Amino acid sequence: MYKVMQILILLIVLCCCSTPKTAYNVARKRCDLEIKETYKVLDYTEEYSFNGEGVVNIIFQLNNKDLEDLAESCKKKKYKAVTLKNLIDDEFIDDNSIYGINLYNRDIRRIANGEGYYKLKSKDLKKLDFSITVLDITNKELIIYVNIP
Repeated sequence: MYKVMQILILLIVLCCCSTPKTAYNVARKRCDLEIKETYKVLDYTEEYSFNGEGVVNIIFQLNNKDLEDLAESCKKKKYKAVTLKNLIDDEFIDDNSIYGINLYNRDIRRIANGEGYYKLKSKDLKKLDFSITVLDITNKELIIYVNIP
């Protein structure tokens, strides 16, 4: 009984001392851009089902300076321009109907009408196993979306 109590106390201490799960910490793990505390969190959603499927959606509002810095970083890290052609080439949207995968509360086709950059990381896009980071320059937003099939 004493050993069980020691293990239980150790687990509680380890859980309490771990890094808190915030939009900033999750975003830093999910994308390769520098995430600053000056970004305003517009939306932070994590939803999972009992079988492990889920989504992570983070939207940050950016000030002008942070937006410029991120745009430069996207260019250096070879992010693609958000255009219908690039999204079709990456098979993120369909070239016949111009429909495809929608982000959580955002339509990437509207971002493609403006200006922005994105990086798509896909293990199997047909099985919806992907993550995408989008810098929407028009709306001054950074969107990080992860779909877990």
